[in-house]
Amino acid sequence: MEKGTVESDEKMLSAAGFKMKPADTPGKIAHVQSMQQRKIITHEKNGIVYYAYADAEFCKCLYMGTQKNYAEYLHCRTIFRS
Repeated sequence: MEKGTVESDEKMLSAAGFKMKPADTPGKIAHVQSMQQRKIITHEKNGIVYYAYADAEFCKCLYMGTQKNYAEYLHCRTIFRS
């Protein structure tokens, strides 16, 4: 995936309310690297579904969001890509 495409995806995630968490320690870097890269995946904790987007290559970070954030991201993506 090209850097420009990744940057636009990450801008849409931020605009949708996803929180960017930098991988700024060796443990966080290892965690982000172990995840599927540049794909939104779901994670459930205490009965609540969260959405995660890992990027170990470009931003070296993890974006986390809620179901509401994910719905907003899909809306932004529809507008951007149409």
